[in-house]
Order: sequence, then structure tokens, then C-alpha cells
Amino acid sequence: MRDKRLLGAMLCLVASALAWLIQVGITRAYIDAAVLGEWDEFVRFHGVKPPAEPGTICLDHCAAGYPFLAGWAGIALFFAAFLLVLRSWLKPLQ
Repeated sequence: MRDKRLLGAMLCLVASALAWLIQVGITRAYIDAAVLGEWDEFVRFHGVKPPAEPGTICLDHCAAGYPFLAGWAGIALFFAAFLLVLRSWLKPLQ
């Protein structure tokens, strides 16, 4: 009989990989917006804090907020999968 904890770990790893792919897409959009200097679409789509008000001089960090929720989900799911595999290794089913 197979250990269902390993199936849970595999599902967590797949979900973690999907979360990281989403985060990669967000990072690419962020870099494109930074290079082109057009934050309007990025801010509207991701619902983050916009950069400095239009027409104002920005002498500090002049970029929109960076959403990292998918990244944190990917990290949490990866560690959940690691803990499931570790528990399956240390305490196998009899």
C-alpha cells in the first residue's frame, strides 16, 4: 500500500511550481513596466501602490509596489512538501 503523504507532497510540489510560474510572470511584467516607465497597466492589473503622483519629481524609489503573494505561496507549499516527505521518511506506515 502506498503512503498517501507522498501523494500530498507531490501535489504540494506541483502547486509550488505553478505558484513560482505565476511569480515569474509578475516579475517579468514588473521589469517590463520599469524599463518602459509605464506603470499604469501594471498598477491597475495587480492592484498595488502606484509610484509617485504624475507630474511630481521623484528623487527616491520611483516604482510601483511589488506583489509577492504567489512567491510566498510557492515557498510555503515547497516547505510543506518537504515536511511531508521528511515525515514519510522518518515514520513510514507499517
